[in-house]
Order: sequence, then structure tokens, then C-alpha cells
Amino acid sequence: MIKLEGISKKFGDSTALENVSLDIKRGEFVALLGPSGCGKSTTLMILAGLLQPTSGKVYFDGKIVNHVEPKDRDIGMVFQSYALYPHMTVLDNIAFPLKQRKVKKKERHQKAQEIAAMLQIDQLTDRMPSQLSGGQQQRVAMARALAKDPLFLLLDEPMSNLDARLKVDVRDEIRRLQLKLGITTIIVTHDQEEAMAVADKIAILQNGKIQQYGTPDELFMKPVNLFVAHFMGNPPMNILKCDLLRNGNERILRGDGFDYKLLSTKKLNTEFKGTKVALGARPHHLQISKVQLENSIPAKVVLVEQLGREKLIKVMLGDNENTTNFIRILSPSDLNVSYNERVYLTLDSEAIHIFDEETGKVIT
Repeated sequence: MIKLEGISKKFGDSTALENVSLDIKRGEFVALLGPSGCGKSTTLMILAGLLQPTSGKVYFDGKIVNHVEPKDRDIGMVFQSYALYPHMTVLDNIAFPLKQRKVKKKERHQKAQEIAAMLQIDQLTDRMPSQLSGGQQQRVAMARALAKDPLFLLLDEPMSNLDARLKVDVRDEIRRLQLKLGITTIIVTHDQEEAMAVADKIAILQNGKIQQYGTPDELFMKPVNLFVAHFMGNPPMNILKCDLLRNGNERILRGDGFDYKLLSTKKLNTEFKGTKVALGARPHHLQISKVQLENSIPAKVVLVEQLGREKLIKVMLGDNENTTNFIRILSPSDLNVSYNERVYLTLDSEAIHIFDEETGKVIT
């Protein structure tokens, strides 16, 4: 088990992490996710012992390891650059951590060969790193990290140098291997699709703080604030600024070019006392109609992208050409709409999210 308790890290006057706390159970695969500069790599460096926290404690299996040297933390680490030794063969690269432990040559080469076979690179063990593709180098780096049977595996954006198709293959291989070995794994990534594909849990960071920590489904379906809502999902959630109005028992969201009546089943947090809100709706939770339906929102088509099985349709709300209210909808590929066509949008009322515009917190 890994535990971070109140971890903060400052570099001079700049705060990289602020009061970060995290519990990771044995055998879990956890992703640290967020944009550049959010603190995710700093968190990983602190876990690895390559950086000391300014304050807070790091626990491995209940023991404080703040001042334990990286080599004594029983971790395997894969860097973004792979950091393979160019003058060594693949076999010697994989076996190098065992050489440092004074394991005999025959024994360490046998172990390296077993790990290479597990990662399906055993036919490459006599090659040099310069003779390998990016995906093959990534597997060698992974094999080297696993060769010493670490208690924890730390991955620092290990797929960022791979092309899109190879990324899918490699992330599947990493997840398969993690499940097979049952090793506690932490990956740093800025790619939310990658995080959702491999991780049991995701910690989303922004400005050195954890915004939300939970399963991929929890973060996608129940974001706690606007940042998480917009960061999770591709295409991202549509966010529209609105005024929350009351008309008797009815509650109406009024935005630039539209009114939308909230159904009574959608309850608002009683702590919310204002009127300025943001309406969030994911692209696949909206439907397009060519006829006006009850509680539908008028719009005009401005772009249609064919994605194969689906179409991504961008529409403008209202008739104001200067509006900033654009919405993206994922629709079946057989839906026939064209540029400048008038359409009507209906929302899945149970799937929408409403946020306090001032605080960014969800209020539904």
C-alpha cells in the first residue's frame, strides 16, 4: 500500500504541490492525470525518492520512506525517454538492475530472458537499442524495471513518444502485464483516454492539487467540478453559461439564444444560493431533431465531421453570429444534416450536470 499524507512541494516561491493526500491499495493501477505543470510528475518523483517533499509524509506499507534512498525503495521505474544504455544489448539492459545487486551473470541473464519472453521481445535480446523501434524500446525499458521484482512500478509518460496506433497496443500490453503480475502501478499521463483505458483509479490534478480521485466511471459520470468535467472525455463536455430562473415551481436555464426547462427530478444542492450556473452535457447525451420538440433548443449546423461509425456535429445556439455558445454532438453516421441547416437539440435530462459558475463546483 502507498499513502501520501499532506504532501506539499515548493521550488523557491513556486508551489508545485499543495497538501496532496492519496491512498493506493496493493495491486491497484492508478493514473496521475492532468495538464502540463499540474504536479503529476513531481508527485511521481517524490514517490521514487528523486525529490524530497517540502512537507508531508510518504508511506510504503505503513512505513515512512521520506528519507529512504531511491535504490532502497523497491521500485521499478520507466521514464518517458526510456533511458536505455546504448552500448549494451537488450539482454544486458534488462539484466542491469540485477548486475547492480551482484547477481551472477548466468542467473541474471536467465531472469532477463524470462522477462523478455513475457513481454514478447525475447527474439530481440542480442540487438542494440539503436536497432529497435520505439515500441520495442518501450518494452525493453519495462522489462528492465520488472527484472528486479519491484514492489511498486512507476511509469512516467511511457507512451508519449509512440504513434497513436502503437500507443493502443502498448497500453493494452501494460495493462495485461499489470493484471498478470498484480503489481501496484502508478502512471503519469496527460492523456485522459490512456488513463481511462488502463487505470483502476485516476487522480486528476490541477495547480498542484487533487481535484478528484476515483474510478474512471466516477470521474466521467460524476465530475465534482468544471475542471474535471471538461478534462474527462473526448470530445469534451459541452459547457454553457446560464442564468437559473424560477417561474412558479419551474426552474429554467436561460443562456445566450436558448431557454431550457429543468425537470423536477434534477435536485440542486441547497448550499447554492446564486443564479449564475454552467450547464454541462456530454456530446453523446444530446440528440438532433429536424422538428421542434417540447423543451428542445433551436440551433444551426456550422460543421459536420465524419468519424466513421459516428458524426461529430458542431452547432451554434440562437441566431447571434457572435455567440460563444457552440455545442458538439455525437450522432449516428446515417444522420443527414448539412451546413447552415436549422435543427433542434434535446438533452438527456438525467445525464446533464449543473455547476456553480463562481466556484466551479457541481450543484446537482
